[in-house]
Amino acid sequence: MTFRNRFFGYIFFACTLLYLFNACSNDDSSTNTSGTQTITVTITEPADGFATSQSDLVSFSGTALYDNSNTQLPADSLRWRSDVDGEIGIGNQFNRNGLSPGTHQVTLTANGASGESGSASIQFTAQQKTTGVTIVITSPPSGLRLKSHDLLELKGEALDSNDDAITDHLDYQWSSNLDGILGNGPRIIPGDFSPGLHTISLLVKAKDNSGLDVVGIGNVDLLVTADNSPDIAMTILQPQDGIHFQTGEEITFSGQASESNTAITGTDLVWTSSMQVAPIGIGETCIVNNMVAGTHRVTMKAVSPSGKTSVTSIIVHVQE
Repeated sequence: MTFRNRFFGYIFFACTLLYLFNACSNDDSSTNTSGTQTITVTITEPADGFATSQSDLVSFSGTALYDNSNTQLPADSLRWRSDVDGEIGIGNQFNRNGLSPGTHQVTLTANGASGESGSASIQFTAQQKTTGVTIVITSPPSGLRLKSHDLLELKGEALDSNDDAITDHLDYQWSSNLDGILGNGPRIIPGDFSPGLHTISLLVKAKDNSGLDVVGIGNVDLLVTADNSPDIAMTILQPQDGIHFQTGEEITFSGQASESNTAITGTDLVWTSSMQVAPIGIGETCIVNNMVAGTHRVTMKAVSPSGKTSVTSIIVHVQE
């Protein structure tokens, strides 16, 4: 074989190898990783551009779905974050105030089990109060879930009408709608929470720049689960989570709970609402017609024969 023929033979062989390499590389790069899914995140409340007083309770709600199966992601994989205050909430729905005055970009991010991620953002404005004192709750995020004996850091601050921190003549009072007074001070770490949905309130009494007594309050919601609940199976059968009713309308609550296939019934099943002090029902089924207007987190609490406790809850909207 002449040099010329050998040379072109080498060139042909090299080109053939390069073609095969590129073909294999392009094929690999166009193949999706097995099990990877896309996630669609939607913020349903509040609307983009929504503005309200910094002290008003605001409902935040959203969804996260796997596109290929239309399956919702677990609530604890949904995290809400403000570019001003950091993490402000966890889950599909929560109510809170106590955000810093000003315009926030609020982002809801959902993370899947295999590393998938999706997000959505809105603009939200918390308007400065013109009189009194503004309360900003910096910890915990609303919607946080914890065990009944976990320690929990509660932190807040008070601002005057100029958005300056008030440091003199302050009286901080933290309380829970379920457990009563939790402690005093701008930062406390209480424990031993009862199972159920807590509205944690920070009431601050202070003096403004003119020496007048002023009061401000902030709120976040927390869901506390019992420490010894894994053996109890619970299901709320009706109504559907997130359903809407009118005030005065009869609402049937029905659920099931069992431990080791033994049903939990009667006075061992108690229904409560986050907006009403007394229980709203007892037993596997109860009918209620006096729920006040607002967004309720209705909790079914079960106590088993062995003394274990568990809770589960849904959101019910009641409109006037």
